[in-house]
Amino acid sequence: AVLDEDSDSSTLPSSVDTLGPPSYKRLRPNSNVPRAKITTLRDLSVASVVSTDLPFVHFENAYVQQMFRYHNPEVASEIPWGQTAVRDRLDDFYRRREALSRLLAFPQHHGNYSGRSLSETLINAVNRYELQPRIGVTISNNATNNDTYLRAFYRSISPEITDVDVKARRMRCYGHILNLAARAFLFSADKEVLEAKSDFFQLCERYEDDLKL
Repeated sequence: AVLDEDSDSSTLPSSVDTLGPPSYKRLRPNSNVPRAKITTLRDLSVASVVSTDLPFVHFENAYVQQMFRYHNPEVASEIPWGQTAVRDRLDDFYRRREALSRLLAFPQHHGNYSGRSLSETLINAVNRYELQPRIGVTISNNATNNDTYLRAFYRSISPEITDVDVKARRMRCYGHILNLAARAFLFSADKEVLEAKSDFFQLCERYEDDLKL
């Protein structure tokens, strides 16, 4: 092939010579490319694969590799573009976005310990962090005032919620269940303790033992 004299040949990469299997290198300790820049580029690359439903081998394409090398050879040489690397990066995304336990507020409660009074303290904390649309379930012990407290709390978020929905959104405190169950085995068999036993067996998926109560 012959290029016209007017063609800007100085800006064209020698793709004929450089096309071929891409090189998948790990980050070099002495790399001049900032690690944060490489991490961001990896994340964006995986996001482009996922959002457009491309195959994981997309970045193994020689022309895609050449495009990145033409833009910045050093960055391209530092990034592993293979399908295994993309899959591993996607797995990193998942792990980084797993639910974590964090203490957001530890307010001092003022007033009596009625359910409605307790709910006001929690509602203030939820409103402070604007968590209303993200509330899933609550964990509490078997104290009777918690029934009133949770009804008041959930209805402040969603006035149309039913008692059945409130009950479904309540999780029992495992430590409290375990404590009551241990006391039941050791000391008594009254109604409250039997309920604690039942909660414990269901939590442990020991359904046959629960049926024997």
